[in-house]
Amino acid sequence: MEPQGKYDCMIIGEELLSRTKEEILAEVERFGEGREHFYIVPDYTTDEQGRKIVEVFGENRLITGGSGILEHMAARYREEYDCRTGEELPTWTPGRGIALSGSCSTATCGQCQAYETEYPAIPVYPARILAGSQSAEEIWETVRSAGAGAGEIAQSAGKEAACQCAGVPEFLVYSAGATDPESRRYKDEEEAARASQALEETMAKLGKMAFDDGYTRIIVAGGETSGAVALALGFDAFIIGESIAPGVPVLIPLHNQNVRLALKSGNFGQRDFFARALSMTRDPKEAAPPKCGGMLDEACWIGKSLFDRGKTAGSSANLSFLYQGKVWITASGQCFGRLTEESFAVTDLDGNVLNGKKPSKELPLHLAMYKKAGSAVQAVIHTHSFYSVLWSCLPHGDSEDDVVPSYTPYLSMKLGKIRLVPITGRAARSCSPRSGREPARETAIFWLTTDRGWR
Repeated sequence: MEPQGKYDCMIIGEELLSRTKEEILAEVERFGEGREHFYIVPDYTTDEQGRKIVEVFGENRLITGGSGILEHMAARYREEYDCRTGEELPTWTPGRGIALSGSCSTATCGQCQAYETEYPAIPVYPARILAGSQSAEEIWETVRSAGAGAGEIAQSAGKEAACQCAGVPEFLVYSAGATDPESRRYKDEEEAARASQALEETMAKLGKMAFDDGYTRIIVAGGETSGAVALALGFDAFIIGESIAPGVPVLIPLHNQNVRLALKSGNFGQRDFFARALSMTRDPKEAAPPKCGGMLDEACWIGKSLFDRGKTAGSSANLSFLYQGKVWITASGQCFGRLTEESFAVTDLDGNVLNGKKPSKELPLHLAMYKKAGSAVQAVIHTHSFYSVLWSCLPHGDSEDDVVPSYTPYLSMKLGKIRLVPITGRAARSCSPRSGREPARETAIFWLTTDRGWR
């Protein structure tokens, strides 16, 4: 506040805010001696602190900051004026949801990174907006087409129209600077200001496009972004709903009570804020969008299918898949027969762990496959199945490019070539194919790996 305002600031920290109203006001009186004007800036990280702020300062003429303070102001006035609330509106509402973030604060960066690990996300590059190589219309077409595809699937499955948003991807559209700090570097302040304005205008357009297309749940991060989106939607009065995080309530527009908004400043909310906000505002009858576009559920199903058919045993196998540039791989010690969402570690393509879980020791083998094959490989399943291991230990002479004879045309059509690739070293940390051959460009690529030292 002090760099932005022209008066001194009195910071009321957690310790002072825990005292009585009289003690707090006495400290304020002492700070104000000799000062005609000053700002009071209390801590507000919990709902209890919000209630104390209203108790002590609720009669002041101007209170500004986190919108969550209104929740406690409303409670005070209901009690003071004996207001009778009507039928309480639910936190949730039927319909599709989207999150928009223009903030690059420390908290929001972590929130964007957490969401894009599990759900679809689109980065917005202000420099590209200015250059004309990215636009709100292009971004919206990506969101709209993904939603339309999921709607067609729901319809073909015989679901009622009211539930057709079940399973529709809920996108986060965010400032690229949250995950790519280099994109926030501009040659001068003028270019930075133009980029900021372009970002807010883009987010406002996207909010309006979503609303016009029937989206009823819009989550917004960033103070300026929140203002731009709210103005674009034309909402100026809200019913304050349940708290998503301290200082961030669900907002219900007074004149359109089928809509749910959340407007937060940068450093508010938990790391899972976006997923939490979309979940809280979602109709309980509607299924949550699957994580990783459904690939996580498929990976668990595939693992159990292989286990049930005796293709693997114990915790000897491992599998992985790519999603939005991240590698999801079974964590160390996982049994294919019991895979769940919690059974996976997440890493980047350099092997850096992103979710704190220890990946399978054969992660380097998976990474080598992805890097060597490029987009031709999107998943790796490493089973150590009995007959494959046995076959890989036999000599194959000069036929290592295709080691399984095509006894039937169907085998050849379904599998294509199955190559034998030596693996270096005894420890999985040194697992990487020694072969310099490019993988075959079939739809599916199959490999047998061999190292008689550790098989």
